[in-house]
Amino acid sequence: MSAQQQVPSINLAVQHHGAGRLSEAEQVCQQLLKQDPNQPVALHLLGVITHQLGNNEAAADLIARAVELEPDMTAAHFNLAIVHTALGALDAAIASYRRALDLKPDYPEAHNNIGNALQNLRRPEEAVASFQAALALKSDYAQAHNNLGFALRDLSRLDEAMAGYHTALAVNPDYAEAHANLGLVLQDLGKPEEAVASYRKAIDLKPGFGRIHSNLGASLQSLGRTDEAMASYQQALELQPELAEAHNNLGNALQDLGSLEEAITRYRQAVALEPENDLFWANLAASLRSVSFTSIDDNLYQDLMRLLERPKLPPSYIARPVISALLPPSRICPHFRSAGRDKPLQRYRRKTVGDSSIPTDSGTQPDSRPRDRTDAHRSPPLDVVGSCRSERGGSGNPVFRGSGA
Repeated sequence: MSAQQQVPSINLAVQHHGAGRLSEAEQVCQQLLKQDPNQPVALHLLGVITHQLGNNEAAADLIARAVELEPDMTAAHFNLAIVHTALGALDAAIASYRRALDLKPDYPEAHNNIGNALQNLRRPEEAVASFQAALALKSDYAQAHNNLGFALRDLSRLDEAMAGYHTALAVNPDYAEAHANLGLVLQDLGKPEEAVASYRKAIDLKPGFGRIHSNLGASLQSLGRTDEAMASYQQALELQPELAEAHNNLGNALQDLGSLEEAITRYRQAVALEPENDLFWANLAASLRSVSFTSIDDNLYQDLMRLLERPKLPPSYIARPVISALLPPSRICPHFRSAGRDKPLQRYRRKTVGDSSIPTDSGTQPDSRPRDRTDAHRSPPLDVVGSCRSERGGSGNPVFRGSGA
């Protein structure tokens, strides 16, 4: 089949895909590839469909074959970058976006998504430059203004970040993510009442975003409105049961109310969901410091052993108020002694008592009540092939629009 003869089938596949009929589009692509295994447009579109169906490794292979066969296919480079992002290969994603820019320099969406990738790589200065490049090409690009604000906030340039969010909202007043991110900056600037208003506006526009409810709760809690804060955290968890910061923040509220056992349960859930988050571990340690234990159970034993492994938590932080009270043999449950499980605790006690380099309770120590309200929303950037980032910053589903840019 000649290239000219393939055109009707390619157009049919594109029409099916544009209408959301992925199975039909996939079937047409497969038929084309049976006749011509090196048909680049069919490979590209099949890769996009495969990505949308959740198989990103296969999608990357398909789109990579397409760009190898047709190196000047701008949209394929862009969509390959989206798939690399979904796979966590951010450097490869940036390289593919840059290749798209080589082919189409006036491509603000590519600059924007490079900024997203750089931001996720913790390179906010470079991200700022990419977002500014996007805005130089498209000044009314609300998503780029929002993302610029996010990067500026990471650099503690709060007034500039706030200006970015205000500009995004001037372009699109119903931009929920920008309202939510503005709330974060207002909270940073010590304006919790205004932050609450921004969060509520965001929730009015997108009530299903659990993280916004959690951030609203944090601002309410800073105002001493603990009951309202708890309601917001609980709403966040109804929407997103595995939202770690909502468990953490609910633990903070419960600790404020003196419900220490319930707070400990929430902190345990937070660290189970995000075991590398030192803030959550610090909050768990702080809650354990506040409880008078009379024996060690399995949960407490595991907590203490895992806290000992956290490099940012000095062992003495929980040693004196908790461990020292538990280590005398009369206070340790018999099954721990019989199993030999008290031995690590005895070593732990000797370490904390004998190591003068470890700060004591009167010296430097973690803040006993750290708060987590830094988890902002990043909005989906609008682009000509439909990249859609999730609220956490990853790229989502591309929309195929032919073989060119």
